[in-house]
Amino acid sequence: MVERHSRPHAIVLVLVLAAIGSASCARPVPTPTASATTTLQPTTEPTSEPVLRVDGIAAAVFFRELHPKPGVVTPGDNLEAGSRVYLVAGPVQVDRVDWWQLHSDTNAFGWMPAVERGTATLVPIDPACPDDGAVTVDQIVGMGSLRSLACFGAKPLSFDAVVICLSGTIDGGPGGASWMDSYRWCHTVGTPGIGLYGETITSTLGADLTAGPKVARFRITGHFDDPEARGCWNLPVGVSLDSPGQPEPGAVMACREKFVVTAAKPLD
Repeated sequence: MVERHSRPHAIVLVLVLAAIGSASCARPVPTPTASATTTLQPTTEPTSEPVLRVDGIAAAVFFRELHPKPGVVTPGDNLEAGSRVYLVAGPVQVDRVDWWQLHSDTNAFGWMPAVERGTATLVPIDPACPDDGAVTVDQIVGMGSLRSLACFGAKPLSFDAVVICLSGTIDGGPGGASWMDSYRWCHTVGTPGIGLYGETITSTLGADLTAGPKVARFRITGHFDDPEARGCWNLPVGVSLDSPGQPEPGAVMACREKFVVTAAKPLD
């Protein structure tokens, strides 16, 4: 009886050993570790599509008229198709449609609906902002005032530039800030250049109102979107640019685009 049952046990033992041997030849499956898990994480932050937002920019899809108030169809400035616009305020919903206040690169200003007859009228744009800590004058010129305002706001910027300052009388237009001068005009050399505002730079001409043009190279520090811009209004001809008045939305936007100089170090 012992001999008759010993063979099946031997056969089972052989099969078990064979199975163990084949398993030892198979490729081992590693046990996940903390370090292995971290390598599976994304290496870049997820990107998001641009959206319509205050202080953002967009492109106009159609030619249309702008209006002085949301939902009020009153003739105003014309907005050309393809114009870039800066979104100043909104959205304000009227009859379940969002309205935005905007300022265009052609100085059109007013309100318009974001959708008309089921079709979007504005397409949001990613301004693709450069590093504000190493921006150059050529980059700012290439960006234009609306994109610069959207990218930098009131952040301090520094750049080197050749500057020309002139004496003359600037009469009428957006004004009402203390850094505006009716008798001085400075800008970076080039076509186009960047207008430079503030006594820090205009004082380089001295006190003589008849002084000839002065050209020099400076390291300029300053900002767009100066707080005083919120008090700007459209001055009639014959009124000094720094005169006080009641804020007007279009003039406020025009002043927000201006670059106010806080430091100017001669480099020549």
